[in-house]
Formats: sequence, C-alpha cells, structure tokens
Amino acid sequence: MLSDKRKQKTISCIKQAFMQLCKDNVASQITVSKLASKAQINRTTFYLHYQSVNDVMQDIDNDLKVRISSYVDAIDIDAVYESCYATFTRLTDKLNENVPLRNYIFDSCSSSAVLDKLKKVITEKTISAIIEVYPSLTYEQLKFPSTFLIAGIADTYAEWTHSDKSVTLDELIKILSKLTCNALDFISAIVK
Repeated sequence: MLSDKRKQKTISCIKQAFMQLCKDNVASQITVSKLASKAQINRTTFYLHYQSVNDVMQDIDNDLKVRISSYVDAIDIDAVYESCYATFTRLTDKLNENVPLRNYIFDSCSSSAVLDKLKKVITEKTISAIIEVYPSLTYEQLKFPSTFLIAGIADTYAEWTHSDKSVTLDELIKILSKLTCNALDFISAIVK
C-alpha cells in the first residue's frame, strides 16, 4: 500500500512540475532532464512512470477530460436555464480547487491547445446532456450553437484571467450568465 501511495505522489509531483514548466516553456521544449529536476526526482524514477514527456502531457490531458466531464455531468441542464449564475459559480469554484491545473489551462505556454481540447470535451458533453434531457433535439441542431456558446465562455474566461481584473470575477460571472441565458433562449427558439 505504501508503494502505491509513493507511486501516486511521484506521479503527482511529475505532473505538477510539468504544469509549472509549461508556464515558461512550450511543452515540446520540456526535456525529461528538465522535468525530472523540477520534480526533484532522477531520470530513472521518471522512466519508471512515463516513457516520455509527451506521456505526462497526455496523462494530464486525460485527467483534465475526466475532471471536466464530471463537472459537466453534475450540471442539471434544467438548472442552467433557471440559474446560469449558480452554474457558473460552481464551475468556477471547481476550477479554483486546483490552482496549478487552472493555471495550466489558462496561463501556460500550452494554454491555447489545452483550452481547445477542453472546449471540444465540454461541447460534446453539453450536447449529450441536452439531448438526454430533451430527446427531440438532435446533435446537428445543437452542434453549432453549442460550439459558439462554449467557445465564447471559455475564451472570455481565459481573457479575464489575463486582464487587470477591473471586472471582478463576480461581475464576469453575471455577464456570462446573462449572455448564456440569452443564447439558450435563442437556441430554444431555433430548435422549436
């Protein structure tokens, strides 16, 4: 059991080190030596857990997909219509639970690629969730409006993270909530 905990701790250190290095480096420029040094392990230990730096990035991306999918799965689609603000607040709270991961998503040299992957995952999960609740709707009816909406929300949030914060997070959530509710009303009108 102890070795399992040790293994998980080492993997966690490697992932944390990778995300920290991405702050100042493009992922393709990160070497095993640089990553191992940042994680305070040796190269042999690194190779016990991963074959390459790319494998670490894939592991983080997979973790992120699982985490984001669980966030979206936990959202009550009807509640979004009733309270976009509460939904955005919960999602923001979830992002803030893991600051290094949030920074990797929004503030790393790889953030645009990571954000693009996330937008695809969120869009697909959202469309599936809507169709589950409203089976008369089709993927094709929801594909473009959902893509537009999710990309706008994600890109606006990313832009805010790099701003001077003259708009508070609460104000941003209120703005996104209002825009989202208007967009959802528009989507509802189109698909009827």
